[in-house]
Amino acid sequence: PAAAAVAVAAPLAVLAVLRVALPSKKASPPPPPPLVPVATTGAPPDVTALKEAVARLEALGKGDRAGWDRYGVRKGVELWFQIDPDTQIKNSLGVCEMPASRDEILAGFDERVVNPTPWDKQFKKMTLLEQVAPGAVDHGRWKGRECSVRHYEYHPVFPSAARDTVVQSGCLVSGDDVGVRLLKSTLDARCGPDPAYVRMECRAGGYYLEQLGPRRTRVTGLVVMDPKGSVPRAVVNFVAMDRPMGMARFRDAAPWAPFRAAAAASVTNGGDDAARVRAVAEKVFPTVLGEARADPATNGWRSIGDADGVERWVKDEDGGRYAQSRGVVAASLECVVNALRATSKAIPSELEKLREGRDELGAYPRPRRTRSR
Repeated sequence: PAAAAVAVAAPLAVLAVLRVALPSKKASPPPPPPLVPVATTGAPPDVTALKEAVARLEALGKGDRAGWDRYGVRKGVELWFQIDPDTQIKNSLGVCEMPASRDEILAGFDERVVNPTPWDKQFKKMTLLEQVAPGAVDHGRWKGRECSVRHYEYHPVFPSAARDTVVQSGCLVSGDDVGVRLLKSTLDARCGPDPAYVRMECRAGGYYLEQLGPRRTRVTGLVVMDPKGSVPRAVVNFVAMDRPMGMARFRDAAPWAPFRAAAAASVTNGGDDAARVRAVAEKVFPTVLGEARADPATNGWRSIGDADGVERWVKDEDGGRYAQSRGVVAASLECVVNALRATSKAIPSELEKLREGRDELGAYPRPRRTRSR
């Protein structure tokens, strides 16, 4: 068959592969033992394996990488790889620094706040199957902040099938400067196999965070996964270097605006509680409204010029850069509101596309030009 592009996604990590016809010269190793199902009696899930994974992730974060090979650095991410003895699939490790605090990054990692995530285009959605008491993952000096059972779904990339996975998720912290986010596959009677998906296995995945300064945190990301399906193992290993680059996309997206930490603390059920989401929005809105009503020239903003009647301002604050645009639209308030509502229904909307073309910011919406005779 002809070569074709395929993609397999894991949480915050994308694995691009090629489907090719490879001769099979020797038998494949036996599959790993099946995962232990979650009890369906209403009892909380057994999270022992999740707690045990913390020590392994912490050791890797502190530099204990015996048996790992260092590949190099790409886009500020230090890459490490290791052949898994059970699956013969290449495990991947990425290390980089991010300009944010531990708590801001942990909030940004949580799909309960942003679902789907803009930095992973293959990520379709996350469904929260069960919210477990955070104390379920407490052990030693580690204190749980969040624990849940989640179902992740990913878009297909032609001609491969779409992937999904069910995982136990945990967020733990130690002191004021160290934290981990963990993911590990499980079986759950509430979300059995779906013929529309190939269910991949996240054998171990997560992030170890160590805050080095007020807005400087070293993040170590681990991906130990099996995409399942018919993707040849040799091809999976060939492109394994792409898995850790999800950290670079996350870092560049910088999803740690000041209100995000507040949103993560307020939304506790996957975003379905409209009252809580509205409360967070109402808390942020006065700040946005205050900036809009104030004179930017006397409120810490710096002008960077104007184009097509649109003023552009920036302000450096809290280690980041904020931007605002001001202009006059030749239409009624009702017309402008209706236009914004209409364009927001498109995915991606015309306004969202401007994030990929900042040079067009002052030219939208552009009035239609007519010739007069």
